[in-house]
Amino acid sequence: MLVAKVVLRNALLSFDALYSYAVPVADQMKIKPGSRVMVPFGTNNRKEEAFVIRLDNAEGTSFVLKEIVRSLDEQPLFSSEQLKLAGMMTRRYACTWGAALRLMLPAAVSMHIDYYLTLTATGLQELSELKINSAENEQNFLSLATYLSGKRNYSAPLKLLQKQFDFLEAELSTWIEAGYILRHERINSGMKDKTETVRTVYLTDRDAIIALIESDQISSLNQLRVLQLLLEYGEISEADCMAVCSVSKVVLNGMIKKKWLAVGTACYERKRSDVLSAVSDSANAVSNSKVSQAGLEGETFTEEDTPVPVLTQEQNAVLQTLQFELLKRPVSSPANLSPLKENLLFGITGSGKTEVYLRLTAIALQQNLGVIILVPEIALTPQMTYRFQKRFGSNIAVLHSRLTPRQKFEQWRRLASGEAKIAVGARSAIFAPVVNLGLIIIDEEQESSYRADTHPRYDARTLARYRCHNTGAMLLLGSATPSMEAFHRTATGKSGLLELRNRPGMAVLPDVQIVDMRQENRHGNFTIYSDALINACTDACARGEQVMILLNRRGFASSYMCYSCGQVRQCPNCSVNLTYHQQGRRLICHYCGHIEPATKTCPQCGSSLIGGVGYGTQQAESVLQEMLPQAKILRMDQDTTATRLSHGEILTSFRRHEADILIGTQMIAKGHDFPNVTVVGIIGAEKAFFTGDFRASERAFQLFTQAAGRAGRSQKKGKVFLQTYNPDEYAVTCAVNQDYRSFYAAELPYRQALCYPPCGAVLTLQASAPIEITVEHFFRFLYRDLNERFVENRMNNENLIVHKPARSPVWRLNNRVYWQMFLISDKLECLAKIMLYVAQLKLKNEVRLSWNLDG
Repeated sequence: MLVAKVVLRNALLSFDALYSYAVPVADQMKIKPGSRVMVPFGTNNRKEEAFVIRLDNAEGTSFVLKEIVRSLDEQPLFSSEQLKLAGMMTRRYACTWGAALRLMLPAAVSMHIDYYLTLTATGLQELSELKINSAENEQNFLSLATYLSGKRNYSAPLKLLQKQFDFLEAELSTWIEAGYILRHERINSGMKDKTETVRTVYLTDRDAIIALIESDQISSLNQLRVLQLLLEYGEISEADCMAVCSVSKVVLNGMIKKKWLAVGTACYERKRSDVLSAVSDSANAVSNSKVSQAGLEGETFTEEDTPVPVLTQEQNAVLQTLQFELLKRPVSSPANLSPLKENLLFGITGSGKTEVYLRLTAIALQQNLGVIILVPEIALTPQMTYRFQKRFGSNIAVLHSRLTPRQKFEQWRRLASGEAKIAVGARSAIFAPVVNLGLIIIDEEQESSYRADTHPRYDARTLARYRCHNTGAMLLLGSATPSMEAFHRTATGKSGLLELRNRPGMAVLPDVQIVDMRQENRHGNFTIYSDALINACTDACARGEQVMILLNRRGFASSYMCYSCGQVRQCPNCSVNLTYHQQGRRLICHYCGHIEPATKTCPQCGSSLIGGVGYGTQQAESVLQEMLPQAKILRMDQDTTATRLSHGEILTSFRRHEADILIGTQMIAKGHDFPNVTVVGIIGAEKAFFTGDFRASERAFQLFTQAAGRAGRSQKKGKVFLQTYNPDEYAVTCAVNQDYRSFYAAELPYRQALCYPPCGAVLTLQASAPIEITVEHFFRFLYRDLNERFVENRMNNENLIVHKPARSPVWRLNNRVYWQMFLISDKLECLAKIMLYVAQLKLKNEVRLSWNLDG
């Protein structure tokens, strides 16, 4: 007897285990490790979707096993390498098998069971007789049978019937036993038909909606996003509207009730790119015309923008080293293949790392190897995405979160079948089913976006190393400001180090000047901008050059305060100040989305001395426009990029020099190459140091260095002004000199002393509940329990510290109270063991627990 060891797709952690099922004789050639099957589970044999992990031969055994109901696919969905990866994730991130494997599949590949009721021939005959003569107690059946007789195949979904006929639950079993009604199931394995009919939404009255928006009567940002999208593109599918605007169905239903939206239907081809294609051409379609679009956001580049460059001596030396290493790997992937050496490409901003990626990818393709390229965020790196599309055409699949389920499935299919050999995408692209994987490239590897912020909280860099270890592939990390972990691996011999110290051609690093804002204040300048920065902006605009200004805080003012009584307006749902937005005079919580009007008088004391305190990108734009009235200014932050095309429109406009100055948050600091930018201003640099994170200095240094790297990327000399009240902070002084090694040398002793990564590991436990006493009691119990189990009785002399629990920095969010606790150890395995223990604790219903292992 052939036995399949399976895991359930949607099991809770407490039920996550390998379950044994007999493989039907008819399916023994079809069901293999990695197959998706349907199994009967539990005492009531409820049908569940499951994945086969392995097959065992159980000849001669006496026990009786339940049998697999059926295989859901013609071919296995997972390779043996992907199954190993999922197993590693269950141990490393304390998640279920199903949670790990679901990350490797597009959402379209999922099983749904719908139950139907069908009127039988006996039921039809009974209906005919009841129409002639029916008793009062037969009226319920008469109503149901009459309804079903008008349906195609005399059948309708059980859920729909239960809503329509409230008597159904009480009497259905009687009618089934009598043979009048047949209850049966229809299984949808998730694979889309070539065409499907979908719900659509559209505006009921376009002019009325425009009037509502212009009069600031729309108080919800989510509703505003939906209305702006529909104003631009008309009728679109409901699913696409939710994906593009990042809203739930509840939001759309509320707008339908208000009669702002109406519902329709439309037929789509499965392979067709629907509204996301209408908004911007599919991220995977490379145009043969002069202009092609990149990625999601629609920024356009011409062929002349990206000629194939001649490699510098440095680039050529780096490429030869990598090529020599890559060619060590056999064309095929035999079992137990030794992994190639990991390398860090440490190149200053603008040194040509992307061209090295492109050349190395071409070499991998010549060897018939598959390639994965990870970028921090597709929307913010359109030029790099375009260059890969331009160079490799239809051989590339671009993966990102805003593709529709149909589009994601199509790209997944192309990669799994070998039709596309290159996957380019953000964090989740690490799971791409690339055939014969031989190379993984992670650009801007220092970015925190490579770590998932929802369960399971995986790190794409860790998974990349594991995939390379299992497939014998090469891992190449690239950065101008490497993470402490990546550089530490080179220092300890776990990774190779390759460097690009110069920019190609005549381009050189910009001059960076620290502006001490304390001195500006002493000389009577209390504005956001220093005199030096304003003068540089004026001169650059006069020369026809461009300016970028970084301020990593959106809104007009960071808080709204009464100057009479001192009251600061706070979010009613969260423990944060509301941010003042000048457009529409609104106060917005950037955590839960709460919006309320900014009153002209204080609600507590009635004083009219009330206004914004602090500053954000809106105020930076307003003040600069007053100082430089002739300059054309664009702003790029979360408020101006709420709609689908907004990223691309802003970047394209700036690239075409339709604006002189671009002001924005950190989204403008990385990955962009604007040859005409010669001046960069960094405002409010000190804010980066007060995030309560042990990586605050590292991220500040990276942000300053990356932002400075936007200036002088062509033959024009660049100038950077870093405004701060903390000019002696080592992250600032090192960024000014673009001196990563000095920063690393200053930061490492601090990490070593506190056992922080890369010299140790940190486990963060966070719990929340509606009432603070509940979560406080939970953590006090957990603190005692962990000390008794793992500290007082610790084995192997682990250096383990369990810090006392306390409120989280933002301790109330969406009317839930959050506490947290930190555990630190020099051994990752020690914390992983504790994490697995904590993950299986039984919690009260109102307590939610999350964990994050960093190391």
